[in-house]
Order: sequence, then structure tokens, then C-alpha cells
Amino acid sequence: MKLSPQEVKGDFMDYDISEFSHPGGWALHVDSCKFLATLIRKYHLKNVLEFGSGFSSLMIANEIRHSTDHLLVSIDNSQYYSQIARQSLVKNNIKVNAGFYTFRIRPRIYHKKILLFYAIPQDFWSNLDKFDLVLIDAPHHDFGREASFYEIFCRLKIGGIAVIDDSNRKSMEMVYAKKWQQVFGDAIKITLLKDIGSGLSVITKLQDTPMGCKFSKHDILISSLKSARNFFRVLAYRNQHVTSANKCNYWSS
Repeated sequence: MKLSPQEVKGDFMDYDISEFSHPGGWALHVDSCKFLATLIRKYHLKNVLEFGSGFSSLMIANEIRHSTDHLLVSIDNSQYYSQIARQSLVKNNIKVNAGFYTFRIRPRIYHKKILLFYAIPQDFWSNLDKFDLVLIDAPHHDFGREASFYEIFCRLKIGGIAVIDDSNRKSMEMVYAKKWQQVFGDAIKITLLKDIGSGLSVITKLQDTPMGCKFSKHDILISSLKSARNFFRVLAYRNQHVTSANKCNYWSS
């Protein structure tokens, strides 16, 4: 599979989304949804992981259901959004092999750097094949975006694709993309599509490689302090939407 983001970019505006009602708000931008659906259709992607359950779950499910042996794994820290996503599949009569899960956000360590991410137990991945596509549209705010790609790199197939939303944010995703490139080097190729939604980074995994770059002491210190500050924000946010690591499944075929 040889991915050409520019080729998908040239096709996605023709994708018809009219049968679904886009909710606005924090949902993945309409144009980003069209790009994602076109990407799945064009390259016959069928095993998909997403961070951030919502309208994007519906778009993914609508496309992968046409492939045999498909799977959608959708992870969020909010049971509210997880339930909305599950209900949207039922409402639109889209029957897919899908699992919806919620996990708390907790500190994790990556090469001595403390970052926030979902507290996903390692055995969660044991029975899952590597993914064709990973959509990163959560955790919200800056509660784990940098850690997301460190976490999923080994779970992507060679030739697999990660799509990161909100990539026009100069102080977050743009900074993290440079760090990911520094860490994984020639093992990944990053393409920034600034004019789609809030900006999309399309990252293609070219080969397997360990995290070869150790972070500087300054980066470790700054990231750790930032994570500590954000963790208090997470706890405050949890009072509104976040649940414990209860699993919410919707499986159908």
C-alpha cells in the first residue's frame, strides 16, 4: 500500500456525507471526516483504532463494514462521548465489529519523560492485530497528544497510517510532530494538510524501529512539569465527563 495524501486530498470533497447529521462542536470537522472516509475507501483499510469516540466513529464504521474481517476499536476517557458514538451506530443501523472502551487518563513514562495518556493495560492489546489506520483526535486539550504516537507506533502495520487532528496548533501538534520525527526518524513520513478542517497530519509508518532518541534533561523536566499541571486539570475535567476504566462494548455483525 503506497499512500498518497495529496491524491486523497484531491478526491475527498466529492464524498457525500449528507445521509448523516454532523453534530458540530468538538466533533471531527466535516472536511476531516470526508478525508478520513475517502482514505479508508480508497486504500481498503479495515482494522482501525481511534482515540476520541464520536461522529468519526460513525464515519469509520460506515466505511469498514464493507470489508470482511474488519474491526473498529474506539477509546475515550468520557463515557458520555463513548455512549453517543455507540448510539449513533445503532440509530443509523450500521452493524460492524466494533468495541468502545473508556479509560482514565494517567501519567505514563516514555524514555524518562512523564506524559499523560490513557491507562490502557498491556494485555488489552494481546488479542488484537496491528492496525491499518489510527485516528488521534483525543484526549482533549493537551491531555495526551504527544504520548499518543509513542503509544501506537508499534501497533501500526508497516505501511499503516496515523491521522492526527488539530495539527495546525503551533504549540501542540506541530511541536509534537517534530518530536515524533526526531524519535522515529526515517521510520515515518509526516505530511501536514493545513487546509483540511483544523489541520491533519498524515503519518505513514515505513518500518519498525525502537524509540531511538532519548529526550534532553530540559525536555524531560519541562514535559514532567506540564504533565503535572495538566493532570490536575484532568481531575477537574473528570468531575464532568470522565469515568473510571469501565469497558463499554457494542459488538454486532
